[in-house]
Amino acid sequence: MKKALTTSLLACALPVLPAFAQTCVGAGFDIPLPGATAVETRHVDIPSPTYPGIWQEGTVRNFFYRIYANGEAALSPSASNSDWEITVLCDAGTCQKSVTGTAPQAALDTADLLEACLLGGDAAQQLLAAEPDGTAPPPDGTVPALVQDIPPESPTPAPQAPLSEDTITPDTVAPEPTLQIIEETAPVTPVPAEDTAPCGLAAIPEGSPGITLQRLLVEAGENPGPLDGIPGRRTRTALQNLFGAQSVNMDTAEAITALDNLLCQ
Repeated sequence: MKKALTTSLLACALPVLPAFAQTCVGAGFDIPLPGATAVETRHVDIPSPTYPGIWQEGTVRNFFYRIYANGEAALSPSASNSDWEITVLCDAGTCQKSVTGTAPQAALDTADLLEACLLGGDAAQQLLAAEPDGTAPPPDGTVPALVQDIPPESPTPAPQAPLSEDTITPDTVAPEPTLQIIEETAPVTPVPAEDTAPCGLAAIPEGSPGITLQRLLVEAGENPGPLDGIPGRRTRTALQNLFGAQSVNMDTAEAITALDNLLCQ
């Protein structure tokens, strides 16, 4: 459960976010990542000047991904499993990857797909279309057929009749992918504690104090930078956006407690 916050004015001006190229999921994050399933577009009801509060998440190649509106993406085993995590950060046409834990090679390859998506254009679709040996189909979309020598005495098989409308069954037509868009809003009336969804620390996977702090900031609608477990300048700025000047004297444990109370009040 989240509520809008009244924050103290900072002594210095907030940094201006760079302009990112439109990603492969579109400006509204309502276009599924190529090859992804269980795709959802999510919003938070506490957006901040440094974090738009919109992202897309789903499953691609059996891994859980999130693509954020600030040029970042994250990949992990699942939504509730953080044994390892790959973070991709793109800015001005270049990207950097950081890995927490021991990620399998398949996940590292999938992170390339997230990078291609953040860079925009059709790079992600082309990467996904590449064959396992690293070669992509010809530009015209045709695949050369394998021609075998046929003995002269072999009769030419009769051509098969084309399918008519009567012979087409539902199994011959692939279903269109569907996209579920969910907008998270604060409830109008209080809900008994036993009926509420998990909040704060209960809503995120366990991890080190640093990664826990960063994940709670994301839950609060802030941008702590790459989720690498090492709080830096962007993490401190996110805390100041929420708690103002009092955040300067907070250590990591105090900040985690304050965020947990904020998200569960």
